[in-house]
Amino acid sequence: MNPLLAGLMTEEEYANRIYVDRDDHKKALIKVIKMALDDYGGSRVCRDFLLSLYNGHAYPFDMNGLRNLDSGLYVACITIMNVDCRPNPALEIHEWFDNGNEIFDKLKASRDLADKGR
Repeated sequence: MNPLLAGLMTEEEYANRIYVDRDDHKKALIKVIKMALDDYGGSRVCRDFLLSLYNGHAYPFDMNGLRNLDSGLYVACITIMNVDCRPNPALEIHEWFDNGNEIFDKLKASRDLADKGR
């Protein structure tokens, strides 16, 4: 086997890992959403990160923003990307919570308000 490909997971291994990581993924989402809805330094980065996963064409995100997060939020964002940036995720990012549409409407409103202030 090609040594560069040796570390890649099979589809079955990946599916099993995603199943195991669902709780970690949801915990990471909660952490990043709480920060995005707050008014701290990392809020803008978290908000824009989440919106880019929701609709990357409407809400582009500069990945360099992740450098401004503390290590806990950074790891949470990477955990979220590990699930949401794969082909055919189990759920769209706003579908992980019963009130996901409401949460993302608040994030969009916050972004629109910030864009008007530029």
